[in-house]
Amino acid sequence: MSDSSNFPTTRSEALALIYCEKHATSETTPEELAEMYSKAYKAIREAIKNSRQTGVSIGSL
Repeated sequence: MSDSSNFPTTRSEALALIYCEKHATSETTPEELAEMYSKAYKAIREAIKNSRQTGVSIGSL
């Protein structure tokens, strides 16, 4: 197992992790959690990318 002390290493990873912490329940399966994280991460990365392209600030990216 890799050293998890470096997770999350990016803002996108941290935000995806927070999203999952807020939306996952005790009934969420590991597979659902992995999918939830992946979708959140991709959506967050896309939002950051779009904000940079349009010049709209999302905090201090």
